[in-house]
Amino acid sequence: MTFLAVGTPAGKPPFSLLSSVSVTPTPVPEPLTIIGTIVGGTVALRLRKKLSKSTKNA
Repeated sequence: MTFLAVGTPAGKPPFSLLSSVSVTPTPVPEPLTIIGTIVGGTVALRLRKKLSKSTKNA
């Protein structure tokens, strides 16, 4: 977003008025949630591999 303000002919400083401006927050997951998902996925994959090896050997 950019704004261009030009001073008035009388030499007064420029000004601008904004109306109907809204800011919408976007939810961001906490770092621990992301880390927990990665660690949990890694553990689940390792368990799956370990279980598949043990059932093949039995």
